Amino acid sequence: MKNCITFYFEDNSEKDIFLPVAQEAKKRNFDIKFTKNFSQSSEIGFYCRSTGINLKSKHPIIFLGGMDQGRENWPNAWQKESWEKFNLGFLPGKTWTQMWKKTSWFYKCRPKYGVFECGWPKADITSNKKLLKKKSKKIEKKYKIQKSNYNVLYAPSFECDNKQLDVAYAINDLKNCDLVVKHWIEEKKRNSVLWDRINKVNLNTKKILGNRVKIVKPFESFIEILPLVNLLITDESSVAYEALLLDIPTISVKDWKMQRHNYSNLRPVEPANVCFTSKREELKIKIKDIIRKKDDYSRIVKDKKKQYFSNLGYSSKRTIDILNLYLKNRNLSNSKDFVKPIYKESNFKLFFWIFKNYVSKMKIKNLISFVKNFLKRSFIISSVYVFLKTIFIEPILSMLRYHLIYTPKYDVENKINFINFEENNFFLSMLKKSNVYLEYGSGNSSIVAKKENKNFFSIESDKNFFYYIKKKFFLKNYYLKDLGIVKYYSRPIFFTLRKKNLSSKALKYSNDILKTLDKKKVIPDFVLVDGRYRVLTSLCLHKFFSKNKKSFVIVVDDYRDRKYYHILNKFFKVKIVGRFGVFNKLKSKSTTKLIDKYSLDYR
Repeated sequence: MKNCITFYFEDNSEKDIFLPVAQEAKKRNFDIKFTKNFSQSSEIGFYCRSTGINLKSKHPIIFLGGMDQGRENWPNAWQKESWEKFNLGFLPGKTWTQMWKKTSWFYKCRPKYGVFECGWPKADITSNKKLLKKKSKKIEKKYKIQKSNYNVLYAPSFECDNKQLDVAYAINDLKNCDLVVKHWIEEKKRNSVLWDRINKVNLNTKKILGNRVKIVKPFESFIEILPLVNLLITDESSVAYEALLLDIPTISVKDWKMQRHNYSNLRPVEPANVCFTSKREELKIKIKDIIRKKDDYSRIVKDKKKQYFSNLGYSSKRTIDILNLYLKNRNLSNSKDFVKPIYKESNFKLFFWIFKNYVSKMKIKNLISFVKNFLKRSFIISSVYVFLKTIFIEPILSMLRYHLIYTPKYDVENKINFINFEENNFFLSMLKKSNVYLEYGSGNSSIVAKKENKNFFSIESDKNFFYYIKKKFFLKNYYLKDLGIVKYYSRPIFFTLRKKNLSSKALKYSNDILKTLDKKKVIPDFVLVDGRYRVLTSLCLHKFFSKNKKSFVIVVDDYRDRKYYHILNKFFKVKIVGRFGVFNKLKSKSTTKLIDKYSLDYR
């Protein structure tokens, strides 16, 4: 029986990382498949992200999601990653290997069977000149790119602040100089704000440059465009590293701004160290300088390429070699690609790293988080800590919060943050279309709904948090359905002992607002279920919409990865958007029998 490799990806940029590995694996008699469903089980699973997913693979393997991943935390790019959950990890070149060695004491950067410097598979095609020329020829013909001209490629992370127009004006009076534009976003639902912004700036660019601008579709391979261009301009995208592969220099403008969506603040661009930098008003001068001193810039770029990429043309082969070796024999330390850690895992280094990186910056909440993490690494200390926390600390703190003696400063702000772009953008697009919005669990979503001047109703079950939000943001139609003494995020204290008493409160939490709306004949068209008792709440909503036959969209957060929510598949037609479960149609089943059952389940 063949071994089967499943490649997990969220968008085409992630899929492109794995395509060369998949082709090599197929040659070696592996079955292969690609999926966007991170909940799908697999024998061998290749991933390029480690957070926000439940691993469903028997043999999970991790790659970088981009050459600049975690750049704000270098050299310890694993602060927000979890490579320790994987069996094998792969690095693209010397620079990444050096960073990994420096932080090899950090438990989160250590896959079970080792890390290997096999190269960047996506780059393999650049060594096959004949194949790359053939593929880029198709793009040249499709978009009518004049290869004889000096072509500037503009490919940003996020278009904002008219950056694209800066580039258009900079090359406007340069002779035989054309602009090629490639944005990464492939569909409007992924980020409607960015999508509209891009379409507008593309139209304005065409007004400036006419047929001298070529707008390349987002799904086209970035690597296959590179042979057609002479210079790349970006903000802080990882494409700057890929341009190194064909010895193409990159300019980043250091006084440009970055903004991921309308609800985040504009911040200055942070150019990668592989870029040549310029100021906004000096961009044309910098372009001219690179054209004039082509050889000097090319020499610098080639030196950088050697540092970032290993095994060019062979990295996919080396990757599958390591995989085969792993499947036969778990002792991989003799492989020439094996990266030997220079440190043992160290709790002491972890402790001092916390102080170095956080105490000096006075990030107290991060300090507390990492100290907890440190304590959990020691079994004895961890056991004592968990006991004290469960029996004394949390109950006392929860009682103080409930009686309003202690109110912490909650992390609430005027922007949506559901971790991933896909969820954020879906929520925002639905909120903008909504006439009546209802939410279970208040927070950032409430503040954004208020800013959008929406007619909305919000239900909160944590008394302390309710009064904090009410006092600070003056929300209308904001209701407290008190679950009594709870921990943060409304988790009931000593739930096992109290669940029967909480049952009646849970029913009021889920159903009272629906009774009120029914009397007022107000029917919400968009509902967010992001509080406690999510199954119960959804069942009550099913009953409500069965009676009030109006169109609706219900979003249940964390639905994809929490299988105990999946009982709702019997009652709703479910679509998965990122981690969201999205319901927009009822199945004709009675919920009455299950409502009492799930009033005893606060999850």
